[in-house]
Amino acid sequence: MMCKNNGKKIKVRSLQRQITFTFLGVLLLSIFTITVINYFFLEKYYMSKKIECLLKAEKEISKLDMDEHMETECYSADSIENHLPEQLA
Repeated sequence: MMCKNNGKKIKVRSLQRQITFTFLGVLLLSIFTITVINYFFLEKYYMSKKIECLLKAEKEISKLDMDEHMETECYSADSIENHLPEQLA
């Protein structure tokens, strides 16, 4: 819609259109800001948490392997002598 003001044409936009463009502008600005923050700052956080989780899992697996190894380990000469009387009795 056009209005004349002192011989100049002034473009008048409806309130609905102004609110729509304002909303879209805020939405796009928010998406851009979140993307920038995620790219520059959160990558280090996610990587450190993932490394921490993997190291914890490695320790747990290592502990399980050692427990299993201790249960199935062949006895040394000293341990055989200690267990021999128990097995013969």
